[in-house]
Amino acid sequence: MEKSQLRHQITQRIQNGCNIKLLGDSLTAGSGSSDSDLSGRVIYPPFRRQRGKRCWASLLGAHLSARYGCSVDNVGCYGTTSGELMEHLDTLYQPATDRVVFCMIGANDKKLENGLEQLRSNLEALCAKVTGDSNSLVLMTPNPATAANDAKPNRFYTQAEVIRQTAGQWEGQVLFIDHFAAMMEDCRSRGLSLEDYLEVGAGPENDGLHPGDQVYRFYFETIRSPYYINQADFVACHNPSRSPGHPARRHCSAAPLLIQRHNVRGLQPRDRKERLH
Repeated sequence: MEKSQLRHQITQRIQNGCNIKLLGDSLTAGSGSSDSDLSGRVIYPPFRRQRGKRCWASLLGAHLSARYGCSVDNVGCYGTTSGELMEHLDTLYQPATDRVVFCMIGANDKKLENGLEQLRSNLEALCAKVTGDSNSLVLMTPNPATAANDAKPNRFYTQAEVIRQTAGQWEGQVLFIDHFAAMMEDCRSRGLSLEDYLEVGAGPENDGLHPGDQVYRFYFETIRSPYYINQADFVACHNPSRSPGHPARRHCSAAPLLIQRHNVRGLQPRDRKERLH
């Protein structure tokens, strides 16, 4: 199936008010948002659902529920790995009713020995399971982490690449959204350090990985726009001078991230020592 056909199939299911499941770790659960409150209904002990309204999952759920009548269930579990997700998949995912599944997982696999290979294997198993059930799967990369958060240089980049490669192997069956690449590009274009970029609107859990409200809103805007599926489309929408002829420019309706380039918590970009290159 062509990407446009796959995207159309998912859009049709959403417009028909389908059940949507959100799978993942703390970045799906919404840790780091200013109103994060993981005290909702039990997912499975000890994990509970997010009650805050400012993370990407809550924003997406409210939007799709209000506009299309979808039921969106966020079962992101903080601290979980892809292996634990697959171990509890029968609890997290109901194939008879979850017609569209979004998955963003892997931030904790990098802490494990052979974690990246486990991530690859578990993602492939998830793709086989969801598509085998004739349901739609959207794989997504997470936001980048700061160097201070990531003890091993470039480990997170490798993790994002594993997700990209898996999605590529399932092209035509699984939709892919590259938040990592889109956020790196947006961060560079705004002249911000990753520290500044991730902390705007952040709650107490901000640690160089879990982002603040405005980056979570960026996740939401990226997901809801069908033209933000890859980095080229993202650049065309947010940096039109760099891609003057790209067709996405004619259709981009989602608002860009509301971080002002020259006013992040009162700091000017030139005042920051660390920069993205």
